Amino acid sequence: MPATASTRRALYALTIFLSSAGLMALEIAAARLLAPYIGVSLYSWTTIIGVVLGGLSLGNWLGGVWAYRGAGETAAGLTLGAGALACLAVLLLLTLVAVPLQNSELGLLTIPFLFVVALFFLPSLLLGVVTPLLTTLALRSGARTGRTAALAADFQGSGKVGTAPPKMACGAARRRPAGWAGTRQRDSGERARTGA
Repeated sequence: MPATASTRRALYALTIFLSSAGLMALEIAAARLLAPYIGVSLYSWTTIIGVVLGGLSLGNWLGGVWAYRGAGETAAGLTLGAGALACLAVLLLLTLVAVPLQNSELGLLTIPFLFVVALFFLPSLLLGVVTPLLTTLALRSGARTGRTAALAADFQGSGKVGTAPPKMACGAARRRPAGWAGTRQRDSGERARTGA
């Protein structure tokens, strides 16, 4: 039985939400995967955020151009599948890219940039293509323009925000470093002795 137009639009919205949540999870995973190689610093986070947003922006533009030229559900599905494969390929590429970059004589800003571009630009670009493709398909199915565009933006944004509670729960469940508790206890004891 073929899906109705409203069912298709709901599935498009769910797909936009999930692809955006996946992209946000990839961004957080990028920091965790790269921490042993480049550390956790302002440089690494700025690079991760900039490259992922650059890939997302270029992907949104390419998706819009592709949608304008008539791409359909098959193109959106193939792009989403390619994005998932690109996310999985990050694990393999990390082992190939890490040693040459760590042994290079490149600068403090260059190494994190090359790590992030080599590993996370393509998945960000591919996942960015999905939103404009599915938004255009929803518009072609007879949806109202303003409402559809607003809903697509809402679902894309909530997909990114929707990953925050699980990430916070995972962070709260992790054990604190041993030095953290000792420092807090010493500070408390010092305050108690000095009356501060």
